[in-house]
Amino acid sequence: MPQFLVAPEDLSPERFVLRGPEAFHVSKVMRCREGEAIEVFDGKGGRYSGVIETVGEDAVEGRITGVLHAAKKSTKVRLSLYLGLLKASRFEWALEKATEVGVSVIVPVLTPRTVVQLREESSGRKLERWNKILVAAAKQCGRADLPELKAPAHFRDAIAEAIHSGLTLMGWPKSSGASASLQETLARHRQQKESLDVSLFVGPEGGFTKEEAELAEVEGAHLFHLKATTLRGETAAIVASALILHDLGSL
Repeated sequence: MPQFLVAPEDLSPERFVLRGPEAFHVSKVMRCREGEAIEVFDGKGGRYSGVIETVGEDAVEGRITGVLHAAKKSTKVRLSLYLGLLKASRFEWALEKATEVGVSVIVPVLTPRTVVQLREESSGRKLERWNKILVAAAKQCGRADLPELKAPAHFRDAIAEAIHSGLTLMGWPKSSGASASLQETLARHRQQKESLDVSLFVGPEGGFTKEEAELAEVEGAHLFHLKATTLRGETAAIVASALILHDLGSL
């Protein structure tokens, strides 16, 4: 059954109201009618069954009939993906798949090797488009919470932020000096605490520079490698994210 995103302020224990694009999706795309059963989610981890009572041009209203998944305040692992900004189609693919595997936070990172130049006047439109991709991916895969999409950050600022949040991992080729695999690195830190915040850094086209890797290590990040072959940025991001979440029991 398809699910639709309801704003928290439009959800109560008894009723829901879908507005904007979600109302349009229900009424014009899915052509749902009064009396039909649907599922709604609040983007915070709560998913509910409901029945449509009224279908209007700007809003779809209904009543809640059950709780399918209660919202949780925290998860065992909170994975933040700091991904070097990639070309549009590749970055958007990574956003979609990161949502599907369960990444909690996504931060686009600007580096010297970033091919895409993000202009200030267009960044707002980009974030709006990217958020729509996250919503669509969550609806498709049945995820009840939405990843938090942060504004693009420069590498130095991103590393400083991540280090203060918990375990920080950075993908780096084995041939360039990363001696430990991702699995080995995780094994050293798995027993740190029950609730673990992990920050994962994956570079753009061309990867991170040697200077960025050195800065990351000085700040306290752990470099790791995945395998002998070179993966594209978007592939490495999803492979590493899935391995981390699986290894720490959240996938």
